[in-house]
Amino acid sequence: MSIKKQNCRNLGRKVALLATVCALFVACSDEDDDFFVQRVDDEEDVSSSSKKSSTKSSSSEETDILVVASFEDLSVCTGKREGMFAYVKDERKTYVCEDGDWVIDDGAPVSSSEVKSSSSGDEDEETSSSSKGKSSASEDKSSSSKDKNSSSEGKSSSSNAKSSSSSVTEEASFTCGPEKKTISRGESTVWKMMKSTSMTASELMSSDFEWTFGDGATPATSSRRGNTSSDAVTYATSGVKTASLTYVPPSGGAKTIACDPLQVNGAAITGCKCTATSETVDVAEGGAAAWTVTGCVSQGANITTYTWGGAGVTGEGTSAAATLAAKGDVIQPTLVVGNDDNTLQDVTCPAVKAIDSNTPDYVLEFEGSNITSSVYQDIPFNQEACIHVSYDWQNEGWQPERISVLCDVEVRGTPGLTMDISYDGSKKSYKGDYNISNSGISLGPVKYGHNEIGKVCVTVTAAEDGTAKCYLSSY
Repeated sequence: MSIKKQNCRNLGRKVALLATVCALFVACSDEDDDFFVQRVDDEEDVSSSSKKSSTKSSSSEETDILVVASFEDLSVCTGKREGMFAYVKDERKTYVCEDGDWVIDDGAPVSSSEVKSSSSGDEDEETSSSSKGKSSASEDKSSSSKDKNSSSEGKSSSSNAKSSSSSVTEEASFTCGPEKKTISRGESTVWKMMKSTSMTASELMSSDFEWTFGDGATPATSSRRGNTSSDAVTYATSGVKTASLTYVPPSGGAKTIACDPLQVNGAAITGCKCTATSETVDVAEGGAAAWTVTGCVSQGANITTYTWGGAGVTGEGTSAAATLAAKGDVIQPTLVVGNDDNTLQDVTCPAVKAIDSNTPDYVLEFEGSNITSSVYQDIPFNQEACIHVSYDWQNEGWQPERISVLCDVEVRGTPGLTMDISYDGSKKSYKGDYNISNSGISLGPVKYGHNEIGKVCVTVTAAEDGTAKCYLSSY
């Protein structure tokens, strides 16, 4: 074959390839007015890809990238589009559909060469490129060796590009896990891949994601292209379920990882209530805190385990304990109750805070033979504060029947007040819309001489900031 004929044939193949790629790039969705883009990586796949483009399947939304002019043109992010990518041309950014919202993808945006619409500007570029191709082919007629050298360089460049793509994939790291950490037997969930920032959107769109869901799952496996979420899966058995994901990028080099586990509960555990013996403990008296859980039942199964956790917490059966060492320390244990049907139920326990009666937050003190409200402290809302009372009663012949700590609380904005005040194991609670007045707790009868009374603790709960005025009274 003469050099002239060979160059003509090569030119014809390039023009045909360009036309086929353009046809692949401009494909309209039947569902809305957005554009979808498919890519052809190798010249050898042109023929088969061209045939596939004429019979686009119903799974196109899982394998294509959505292309729109602006963010306002994006379709609603529905469950059907979960995991789909979209390229917004005026922003030059790639978005991904996640949990009902389009969010910016943290991978590199798709290049303009990969996402072209059917605008006239694109057609002009393609026409110009075609003209340059013809001019270049004409210049190459002078020497067939130059064609061969150029072809060789092109193959080398292509090889380098593939090598670079493979390198990116090898460096990429990712994790996977269930959408919900805990579900009930018979309930469906979705597994998701959390991709590395080194993976580009274009790489993900051309990659396969092969899931294996483990024992009792329907379906047992799932395979999707260009979508980082699995198909919905249902488990007929209870217990801890594991899944694996095989990520197959277009450059090859598949990687399989184990996903974070899923807890599938069987028979429900209900009625559990965890309580503390006291909301506060005094480090001056040892700082010992204790919790107990009661009321746990499970229809059709037996309660078998109580697993306590938390820093410094030791538990056995339905009880747990901890020691708080310093004023201001707070401990809130964790508790998981289990049954013989593989159910694990989290139970919330109250926090316990440490106080120190030797170093009180606030002090109310006086001396003489008269208790007056002129001695007071302002106690901030929405935090517990403990008051130490110190007095010298100087009238030996008469002492009031009681001495009390009372508080006045007022808000001017949002209604709804609660005041809790405790002393020596006794606790009083008061409620009001905009104010609570002359309310508190008795500390017992007044005693002659010097007296020290600690651990009078007050908590005012309100929808706004403010202070409560707390003072001493003989009522």
